[in-house]
Amino acid sequence: MTKPKITEDILRKYVDNQCSDQEKNAVESWYNHISKQRINAKIEDLDLESIDHYLRSAFHDKIIQKQDSKPNPLRSFKPSVYWSAAALILVFTVISLLYWQRTETGNTETFQQQISKTSFTPGTFQGTIILDHKDEAAKINQTLLNLEKTSINDQVQLLTANGEEFESILPDGTRVRMNAGSSLRITKAFNQEFRDVYLEGEAYFHVAKDPNRPFIVYVAGTKIHALGTAFNVKYYPSENPIIKTFLEKGSIQIQQQEEQFILKPGELFEHNNQSGANQIQRNLKVNQLAWKDGYFEFNDSSLPEILRELARWYNFSFEIDAAYQNKTLSGKFNRNQPFSDVIQILKFSGIDVIQNQQTLILQPNK
Repeated sequence: MTKPKITEDILRKYVDNQCSDQEKNAVESWYNHISKQRINAKIEDLDLESIDHYLRSAFHDKIIQKQDSKPNPLRSFKPSVYWSAAALILVFTVISLLYWQRTETGNTETFQQQISKTSFTPGTFQGTIILDHKDEAAKINQTLLNLEKTSINDQVQLLTANGEEFESILPDGTRVRMNAGSSLRITKAFNQEFRDVYLEGEAYFHVAKDPNRPFIVYVAGTKIHALGTAFNVKYYPSENPIIKTFLEKGSIQIQQQEEQFILKPGELFEHNNQSGANQIQRNLKVNQLAWKDGYFEFNDSSLPEILRELARWYNFSFEIDAAYQNKTLSGKFNRNQPFSDVIQILKFSGIDVIQNQQTLILQPNK
């Protein structure tokens, strides 16, 4: 029987778990073979096999390295049950290929724009890992990136574009779920002396206990200390000056300049980065973890606020007429609903809507 030829198409099939047994064996045999080769060439001169080795070597040396007891650094990635170690490397190879090619040809489009998904469709589980201030980058198309018990030897940044959601396990065992349009920067030497991360956007943290090393989230000028707890942090500076921290369980200490606040489960802390005002809310009317549980929930929310939430998840821009600026809506619906359902909800609420390419226009019919 003829052995299948390794092409980009068959690698994509492998990543999508669509290969036949024969194709799967061929890919893994091919990968094991090239992983032993030494290749020195500029990336634009490399063929498909060489690209795999190039990226594998780059991530070997610069990203995440296993503790010394494990000789192969790439085994530090522990993917979810649906992924083999070879599959994760092929994810880096095949999907990163487009990024590398665009970078080499001088495309000035930003990386965040390049990875954005199709507009007006529900988001998916995927993200991007960027190393050393974008010198190295790769797309991760899977539900979970497991970095537990690894050593971070360079600054690492995890990104979600609009229309993306992503979950990872950090080296200390902390689980982080990132909402769309978010960035989490993990400091060099994380989990050695310190456990510090920097967030912009929204993320849910389930922190692994370590009394000797507090887990600290920095959000603009706010510092959140946690030992072993679960909480949500939200801050989209281009949309809203308010930093929101909701505690699900455990206890956290929030430091804002000279002031300190201790949250109890079920409490929401808000800090206004413009006015400097702080407040703690209790008896909340809206589930602050609705996004993580797979749905949108609004309670007398302003239409612009609702549209910002929808736009991040369904990846679109919007224009809203002054007549609708103060309109409020309440409701709850699944984040996987098609956007046509969202349109119907808006129309049922008396809002005139027009879809124009990637833009949603809300303007009363004259």
